[in-house]
Amino acid sequence: MWLFLATLNGKFINFFVVVSFAEALELNLKLTKTTVGVIITKAIHSVLVAATLVGNVLVCLAILRNKVLQTPVNYLLMNLAIADMMIVISFTPRHILEGLYHHPRGLVGEILCKTITSDTFTWVGGVASAISLVVMAYERFAAITTQFGRLATFNHRKLRIVVVFCWTAAIIFNVPLFCVRHLNSERGFCESHWPSVKFALGNNFAWLILIGIVPFSLMTFFYGKVVMHIRREVVPRQHLSVPMIKSRKKVTKMLMTVTAIYGICWIPNLILYVVWYFASEEDVMYTINKVFLVLILVNSCANPIVYALQSRLFRKHMVNIFCLCKRRFGNRQDFCIALKKWEENTSSSNPKPIRLVQRGDEVRVLKFPS
Repeated sequence: MWLFLATLNGKFINFFVVVSFAEALELNLKLTKTTVGVIITKAIHSVLVAATLVGNVLVCLAILRNKVLQTPVNYLLMNLAIADMMIVISFTPRHILEGLYHHPRGLVGEILCKTITSDTFTWVGGVASAISLVVMAYERFAAITTQFGRLATFNHRKLRIVVVFCWTAAIIFNVPLFCVRHLNSERGFCESHWPSVKFALGNNFAWLILIGIVPFSLMTFFYGKVVMHIRREVVPRQHLSVPMIKSRKKVTKMLMTVTAIYGICWIPNLILYVVWYFASEEDVMYTINKVFLVLILVNSCANPIVYALQSRLFRKHMVNIFCLCKRRFGNRQDFCIALKKWEENTSSSNPKPIRLVQRGDEVRVLKFPS
């Protein structure tokens, strides 16, 4: 009898050992898949962040180093580039460097949480981007559809006012987010503690309407009017030359492309944060959120590429600055030679238009960006 019970007990022990081993193996596989997924996600984020920083720095340097590019519209593009860089820089500590550093506690940790280690300034940059795009859409509308054009009236004084308003409004709009960001001392992680679900949902609705739907609707309206005007305009206005008309059309096309990319990349993310409060599948929502966060990085990364493809002057000066940096660091020039040949080939079929303008005894050569 005792021998039978001992044998039976041994079989049960072996059975539980096998079951425990299977559970441990399954858990290990899940952890491995999670780790691989995190590594792949962070690698994609890192590549997009690096490309965004390089591209937008080239845009800023191209504008600052070349007077022909120093126009109000291009300064707004530089403001947009700065907003894009703020988006990816603030994105990095929370989504890429998380787990690679020890977050300070106490008052210092709380301040860092509200400013640096959370992605709060990513959303500040998002608001600044939306305002900049709306202003550029209105500028195209005013410059092309009015009888004499208002491009000349959009001077540097008004540009300063627009830029100051842009960043002031971006910070004020994100005050609630600064207030609810708090450090979880046990996890060493920044979290949002909203007073109530209704308050959080109201904030997300405000984002969707004021930063998503309204700006995109305004941009669509302005560019729609511009396209309709260009199609109806059979005889060019007398005070404009043919090269200037072509230049304005290309600039408008470039800005319309940037606007379309903004809508595709930002609006789904804003919709998600509203739908999240009504969804029951948390894991599915987290997965979708990861994809939409990549779209935000793609938006910031794509803008310099659009400038380079649509504008010959931007492309030329960005290539020159990139190759100058490589020469200073002593790298090989094979890539730069190929890059310049590509730029020359893409520009050879479209020669640079110029116009002589006489002001008193001074004769100036105006070059129209293409």
